[in-house]
Amino acid sequence: MTLRDVLGVLRAYWRPVLLATIFLAMLIGAALTQATPVFTAQATLVLDLRRPGIPGLPNGAPPPPVSPDPAILRSEVDMLGSRPVIREVVERLNLVELPEFQKPGLASRLAEAMGFSLDELKARLREILGRPEPEPLGNDPLDWAISQYDDRLAIINDGRSYMIRVSFRSEDPALSARIANAHVAAYLRLQTELKREVGRSASAWLNSELEELQARVRSAEQAVQRFREENEIVEARGDTLLAQRIAEVNNQLTSAVSERSAREARLAQAREQVRRGEADRITEVGGSPVIQRLREQEATVIRREAEQSSRFGPRHPEILRIRAELRDLRSAIGQEIRRAISSLESEVAVAQAREADLRAQVSSLERRVATTEQAEITLRELEREAAASRSLYENLLLQRQQIAVQQGLQLPDVRIVSEASPPAKPSSPNVLRFTLMGAALAGMLLMGVAFVREFLHGGIRGVADLERATGLPCLGTIPALRRREIAKRGASEIMVREPLSRFADAVRSLRVALLSQFSERRPPATLLVTSALPGEGKTTLAFALAQSLVDAGHRVLLIDADLRRNSPAPRGEAGARRVWLNDLLKPGGDELWPVLPDPETGLAYVPSRASDRAPQDVLGSPAMLRALKRAAHDFDVVLLDSPPLVAASDALVLGALAEATILVARWRRTPRDAAASAAAELAKAGLPVVGAVLTLAKSDSPLFQAGELETYRRQAKSYYDSLPVPQRPAREEGRRRAAELTHRPTREETSP
Repeated sequence: MTLRDVLGVLRAYWRPVLLATIFLAMLIGAALTQATPVFTAQATLVLDLRRPGIPGLPNGAPPPPVSPDPAILRSEVDMLGSRPVIREVVERLNLVELPEFQKPGLASRLAEAMGFSLDELKARLREILGRPEPEPLGNDPLDWAISQYDDRLAIINDGRSYMIRVSFRSEDPALSARIANAHVAAYLRLQTELKREVGRSASAWLNSELEELQARVRSAEQAVQRFREENEIVEARGDTLLAQRIAEVNNQLTSAVSERSAREARLAQAREQVRRGEADRITEVGGSPVIQRLREQEATVIRREAEQSSRFGPRHPEILRIRAELRDLRSAIGQEIRRAISSLESEVAVAQAREADLRAQVSSLERRVATTEQAEITLRELEREAAASRSLYENLLLQRQQIAVQQGLQLPDVRIVSEASPPAKPSSPNVLRFTLMGAALAGMLLMGVAFVREFLHGGIRGVADLERATGLPCLGTIPALRRREIAKRGASEIMVREPLSRFADAVRSLRVALLSQFSERRPPATLLVTSALPGEGKTTLAFALAQSLVDAGHRVLLIDADLRRNSPAPRGEAGARRVWLNDLLKPGGDELWPVLPDPETGLAYVPSRASDRAPQDVLGSPAMLRALKRAAHDFDVVLLDSPPLVAASDALVLGALAEATILVARWRRTPRDAAASAAAELAKAGLPVVGAVLTLAKSDSPLFQAGELETYRRQAKSYYDSLPVPQRPAREEGRRRAAELTHRPTREETSP
């Protein structure tokens, strides 16, 4: 579909579509003026997700989204229009008793007035949209009132904000506002009650969970304590007693090692001093009272020995006694020194023994630590389980406290921005708006029907369309004539009386195009004119083309070769002395020759009657061949008007006898498939088809798909209209041509 095709359909149908649209708009306007006025009251709500919470208490809601969440908005809209809210309003306001909620709605009344059921239409729409079938209302007045209420209620949200509009339609403006406000109030109560019910359910669940968790926490903590006692894992000041004991023994061991090292060093030093003879410098020796006394006695004895040595000789008994006493003293001093060294050795041994004992204790404690670490792993698992249970218990306990506080602070998620007030003027029916909408819809629907009718019709629309369908060149486009004009005068008489008309000029153009298909531009001796379907203007074209050839100076015989129905009787003098094709084909038919032309037009015409024999046998008989030979002898051109190809195969029989064939198709009437099938049949039979002709074409119609030449011919329409139409003396002209027919040489006589 091209833009030119669309514009053509619009130009062709805009007048009837406009008239039908105006008529329908008048009907719609008249129906709407009789309808009962309906008033609409509207209340406005806002979804308040940004309500601040009380300091120190959670508000129980997630942070509001940056942009409106369609799911949240849709949920609120669905809850506003839910059946529980509607039922509460209907029962609270006792709407069942109002007549408005007991009778069918406006849509139902209009549907009944137009002759169809609104319920059936709704059921059909639900089937198309895949919606489930609603529950039947039954005969309960409350159900009917709720249904009427639901039809009149409208809840609107544009999806871009949190504003929600609740509107209600009623025949009473005050009632519409009252119901809208009552609906909003009922929804707020319902939402608050739902929140409290959720809180009560949550509290009950938390209580049962807390009891179970409390028993679980108690059991876990007892298991930890038993395990500690069984494995002697006791803590004090943040650490276990075993760890504290290990630290203490390690400290003692460190002190014992230091003490043992010090004592060993002191012993080694004492032994070295004794070896050097400096035993008095040993602290234990020098500080011993016994040794000090022995040293004093030794000094006294040494002093006596010195005094006596000056008096006595070395062997004097006194000297010997003094020396013996000195030896005893020194032996006693040596014994005391050895006793001191032995004491140091004892202290070293004690320190070493203490160190060994402490090391044994450390080893024993370390072995106990290795055993205790495995037990501590199990202990930590038990402690984690106990801690997790206690943490969950504390969290649930806190949530129960918070829910208990929130129960008294529950507020709905929406708040009223503006309440509904009684409207001052009705909202429907808006006569002008609905009328314009109905007119626009009707216009579009009618224009759509026009488009469907045109582009699903399948008829040939122009020259290019004909050539594509048949594969044949288009020899010409013949404009349509009025039926009354054809019935009154006939195509040949129109060609004679109006030679400068568009119809006559188109036929002459066809004649020129036909002659151009042959050498020396001579017409074919026998020309077959056929079509795919009946009623395509084939006979009219045959008469007009024959008359055009007559006007060009040719002797022409037109034979109606349709033996399946009677031909129309010739007019005037030709009708009085008419010769029928059936008679020419009978034995003795040669005596009926020659066939004389019509005195008024100069065209010779042989009609036919319906035959009781098979037309194919008659048309293919030797008698038909003799008749055509005689016609070719007497006339320059013989035109055969055959039956349609789709109706019978007579045209194929006649085509074998003709020198050329023309296929006729009617504009917008002949289907493309039919034209293509007819052309294929002619080609399959091997007939010489020179081209196709488009008849009954309204070239000035917007639906005509004109080529470039035809477009320019449209522009030249005023040229044809401005030319005078001459009135020929048809009778004298026909007689002149009849006389020429008897004196002119035949085709055989003029051929070399």
